[in-house]
Amino acid sequence: MTSATPPAGLTPPSRLSVPKRLLIVSHVPHYAYDGQLGAYGPYAREIDVWADLFETVVIAAPVRQRAFPGDCVPFTRPNISMCPQRDAGGDTVAAKLGLLPAVPAWIVGLARAMRTADAIHVRCPGNLGLIGAAIAPLFSRYLVAKYAGQWNGHVGESVPTRLQRLMLRSAWWRGPVTVYGEWPDQPAHVVPFFTSMMTAEQVEHAVRVAADKRIEQPLRVLYSGTLETRKRVDALIDAITQLAAENISVELAIVGDGPQRAALRA
Repeated sequence: MTSATPPAGLTPPSRLSVPKRLLIVSHVPHYAYDGQLGAYGPYAREIDVWADLFETVVIAAPVRQRAFPGDCVPFTRPNISMCPQRDAGGDTVAAKLGLLPAVPAWIVGLARAMRTADAIHVRCPGNLGLIGAAIAPLFSRYLVAKYAGQWNGHVGESVPTRLQRLMLRSAWWRGPVTVYGEWPDQPAHVVPFFTSMMTAEQVEHAVRVAADKRIEQPLRVLYSGTLETRKRVDALIDAITQLAAENISVELAIVGDGPQRAALRA
């Protein structure tokens, strides 16, 4: 379950009627501890869904050999294994400089993993997602990508993030791309997507509850998720502060954990 390298010797995709071996390219940190392999909870449950669709799922991503953080859970499917990639990146200047020597290793590592894959799923935006989107079309005609960021872009977004979005919406990427929300003037292969973590019945129930909800004072806002820089929870706090300054009665509850917890609390 935590094998370091994917098995080889599979039939090339062109000879297969149905792809059997899926490679997932992800920047998400994975954890191997006490015989279990896992990652951030919602992501791990989504990977379990993919594992139900393929005989074998191999994840090319960073693997950390330590106990799971509080927001992580183990995968529950036995057909999931890892192809570990170099763990690099971060918000500091030193971390960003550390990306330079990691890039060649990522290219070689992903190319080796893709060579034995039938189908490839690339998750963006992320450092590995950028390389995955660039080279995956060279290795398979069975492609799918998930872009979990803001598809219409935002002020101050990085060049690599913008580049990933441009590649995925271009003719270079010959597979569906799932994005959050519906956006005008998108190519046909860009598909609106909500979440694989909720069933249709749960979504319908949420719609019914929302329809009956009455907005009262104070306005109560809830954030539930990882406390990371890319989630921009600081922007939410700033917005709440501005509303309070305008004498609008509002309360904010933040549920989650992550590297930004102390800074956000301050």
